[in-house]
Amino acid sequence: MLIISHDQVADPKIFMNEVFNKTQEQVTLYAIHYTLNEANNRINYGSNFLNHVLEEGALLYSEDNRLKQLGTYLYHPKVLLRIHKHWNKRLKHARYFEEKSTICEDNQSNQGRYLLLQQAIQQICLGLIYVFWEYQPSYYSLPYLLHLCEQFSEVPKIIYPKRSFRSQQIYSRLCHAQYNLNEKIQEDSSESDSQKAEHLTYKFIQAARKEADKKLEELKKLHLKTS
Repeated sequence: MLIISHDQVADPKIFMNEVFNKTQEQVTLYAIHYTLNEANNRINYGSNFLNHVLEEGALLYSEDNRLKQLGTYLYHPKVLLRIHKHWNKRLKHARYFEEKSTICEDNQSNQGRYLLLQQAIQQICLGLIYVFWEYQPSYYSLPYLLHLCEQFSEVPKIIYPKRSFRSQQIYSRLCHAQYNLNEKIQEDSSESDSQKAEHLTYKFIQAARKEADKKLEELKKLHLKTS
């Protein structure tokens, strides 16, 4: 996570691409960006995510001490309700996209199926990140979201590719579904591969639901007890 004083950090994609290119494509960095003013404002208002990272994360470098004193954690039934609502909404979206991908149609589009599955996985990732961190990313690429989830969950391993070429190809098609649909108009993946991706997405959603339900139960005890 980067907290810097100027405003040129709005899009983490640009920064991550710069690092990737300047290291001869040897280093992939997944960054979370805040300006100093934004971080201070969020802490003053109450940000459990920033409090958690700044209090427990390892500080690698700091130019000065302009970041204000940490606030306190927000434990309250209303906070818990907000987390529940966020997760339920993301899960609803994910299930919609996943169910649409299973519909049998005369004019089947496997590229279109990958896009629906990509959207389902993204929604689940966004839901998990909010349940565990109370954080809403500003960047939505699939590898980025899966990497964030990997910091607190084993569920991304369901989606990550195995050693086989087929597994890596399916993962690549999930990650680049929008690009492939728009640019590779002459190509179409096999029905069996897209069905495999569908199966992985279903497993991912079910495993994520179990982890989210468990975490929400932990949060329920904490928020209700503290309040």
